[in-house]
Formats: sequence, C-alpha cells, structure tokens
Amino acid sequence: MPFATPKVKKIALLLGVMFVSGYAIAQSITQSKAKALDHLVIENAHFAKIHAGFALYDPDEKNWLYTSDADKYYTPASNTKLFTLYAFLKICGRTIPTLRYADVDQGRIIQGTGSPLMLHPTLSQGQQAWNTLRNSSGRLWYSTDNFGGQRLGPGWSWSDYNYSYQAEVSPLPVYGNLIRVVPDSTGEGFFVYPDYFQQSFRYEPDLDLYVGSFFMREEFNNRFFFNQAADTTLYPVRKIPIYNASRQTAVLLSDTLKSPVMVWPASEILPDSFTVVYEDVPDTLLQQFMKDSDNFLAEQLLLCVSHELFDGALDASAAIDSIKRSILSDLPDEARWIDGSGLSRYNLFTPRSIVCLLEKLRNEFGESFLFRVLAAGGKSGTIKDWYGNPDGVPYIFAKTGTLSNKHALSGYLVTKSGRTLIFSFMLNNYLGSSRPLKVEMEKVLKYVRNNF
Repeated sequence: MPFATPKVKKIALLLGVMFVSGYAIAQSITQSKAKALDHLVIENAHFAKIHAGFALYDPDEKNWLYTSDADKYYTPASNTKLFTLYAFLKICGRTIPTLRYADVDQGRIIQGTGSPLMLHPTLSQGQQAWNTLRNSSGRLWYSTDNFGGQRLGPGWSWSDYNYSYQAEVSPLPVYGNLIRVVPDSTGEGFFVYPDYFQQSFRYEPDLDLYVGSFFMREEFNNRFFFNQAADTTLYPVRKIPIYNASRQTAVLLSDTLKSPVMVWPASEILPDSFTVVYEDVPDTLLQQFMKDSDNFLAEQLLLCVSHELFDGALDASAAIDSIKRSILSDLPDEARWIDGSGLSRYNLFTPRSIVCLLEKLRNEFGESFLFRVLAAGGKSGTIKDWYGNPDGVPYIFAKTGTLSNKHALSGYLVTKSGRTLIFSFMLNNYLGSSRPLKVEMEKVLKYVRNNF
C-alpha cells in the first residue's frame, strides 16, 4: 500500500482509480455494490449523527473494496489489543518470559518479567516459574527495580479502581492482581481467594442502599466493604483489583509459599545478569486475551514485549515507541498508541491502519491461528450474541472495542463465495447504548458476506 506520487495519481485518474488521502483505492466492485454500501453506511441515519469510519479490503487482490472516512482518527478502545497481539507475537513468539532470578550470597533475587501467569486462577501455565520459587534453597528477595511504569495507565478512568476490568499493572502479578469473592456452598456467605484478604472484608450498613450484593474497596487501601445482600444472597463470583499490587507481591508470595519473601533494598546493588525462565504460550492464554478482551493480560503481555526488547527493563511506553518505529513504521497513518489494553482515552487509530495491521497478522501468522484466538460471530467471546449465521458457521472473526460512547469492530469476514476480506468499523461520539449501531453494522457485514 505505497504512497501515491503526483505522477501516479495522474495515471491512476486515467485508469479509474480513486484516491483517499494519498492512498489508491481500487474501484474493484460494481457500481450497484458501491451504491448499496453507500446506502448502508454513508446514508445511514444512525451513522450520520456520529463519527463513523469503515474500511473493507481484499488482502488477496490487494484492493481496497470500499472506504468511508477510513483515514480519520477514532478512539479504538479494545481494538488496541490487536496492536499488542502483533507486538507480542513478533517479539516474544510462542514463548513468554515468566520470571527473572539471580543467586547471590544473601539468597535468590527475583524480578518480574511482566508475565501474568504466576498463580493465575484460570490459566494453568507458569508452573516452571513457580517451581523456581518453591525449590529455592536460600532466602528469597523480591526486586521491582526493573519496572518503570505506574499501577494505572495514562488516560485510564481512575475512578474505576473498584472494577475488575481495570486490574493494576505490575512487574510480577500474582493471582491476576484480583481478589475473588466466591459464594459459599449454601449461598449465604462467601469466602475470599486468596484467603490472605479474608480478614480485610467488613460489613458496611451504608452499602445496603445499593440494590443487590455489593462490594467496595477503599481507593488507596486493601480494605473491603460489603452490604447485607452480599452476605446473605447467592451471587456470581466478584473480582476486585488489589491495591498497590506491585508491593503486595512479596506479601502474597510469602503467604502462599509459607516462607518469607523479603523486598530487596533499593540501596543495594543488583547483580549484572539474571537467568530468565521461559515457558510455551498456548492458545488458551491468547484466546482469553482476545476473545474475552482481557485488559489485565493485554497490559502484562506488553510488559513482556518490553522485557525482551530492553534486556529485562519493563517500560510499556518505550516498548510502544520502539514497535511503532520498527515493525509498524509502514502503517498508512501514524498511530497514537498509549497502552496495551485500550482503556486509555488517548489512543487514536484510523480504520485503514487497523486493516493494514490485520493484513500483517494474516500474512505472518495465518488465518487458522487467528480464527482460533479471535472472537467468532454468534459463537464465542465478545461477539457471541452478534454477527451469527443461521447455519451456525461463523463468518466474522474479530476484535471488539467498547468504551463509553465509543465502539469498534475490526477483523476478518468470510464471504459466501469463500473470500476472506479484512474490515474495520469504528464508531465514536454516540449517545446511549451501542446496540442500535451494532444492528446497523450487522446489516453492512451481512451484505458484504452475501454479495462479495
């Protein structure tokens, strides 16, 4: 997708090729199809009131089939995770660094690599890292000196500290940096996992004003409160972020290992080299990351990328800058990429840049892999209830993105004729629910499926 020079533009005009902001858009669809898509996209009353961008691309023919405001910038929300996925696959491949350690006279010093796997309740990997801790013969020391980030990302909504989708970022997470509140067998009461925090929960009568069972953490402390309904009513598992998770790591490891883990003094010199434990990355990790749009995994995997790029240093911003200047330097529009998950309101991408990223993913890692890890329309993940087929065979494999007043869907569309097309739909600045917009998006995508 090279830039078009003035000379190329002149030739293209003679050949009937249209240009959008310097990029050639081949008119490879019939006039009737173009008019039909204009009606569904440009003339759509729902899209006309908001910022809406759509791009449709044929990766086999290298043709842009249709675009509408595809060169404009939008807040991508969790479409950002596609960038994190590409960076992780390119830099880390199918192995992940799970722990760093160095043996010194005082014992064994451990550092995080960003890996989210340590004692994670739904992912079974990370056993080699855990064994490295459990089988250490001397005293364990925990160091965070290689971590240069903050517990919450730039542009995040800090008032959402109590919600599970905004777990803190840390160099060596344990238990997914979340506390899980689980109903007991009678449904009248609960227990807490990890149980270290069991004594930190207290009934608070003022919370009885909330409808249903309710839990709340103090903003800057690991003290938790619940209402009467939470103590007496059956409810789903609740997940609450751990405050200051980076500092809590040594405490929780000590509690689980039943052996003290000390914090390495900042004034003490660290060894020049560390041994890194690597483990295989199964599809289950990437599926939870992409299908379920797991923000915690996204942020931690981006730190793993930093670990590999900068010899153990964990700096997400530096990793993003490096990736943008190297393997993503050929995107049609410069990306404003801020975090790994898309929680940041500062992220800005164009639909056609996302399409180009999706083409890179397809070319380098293959459809079979991508269709396994992405959500499938009508079948799995965040689009389980959307974009389905009457015959039950998915035709959309994509990543959603949703923040307040912002929604995006980008991925791969398999047409009835067997073609795999790439698309990106980005919607910003709407009021109310995204549901009416999804209905209109589905009309567009179904038309493409049935007619291309």
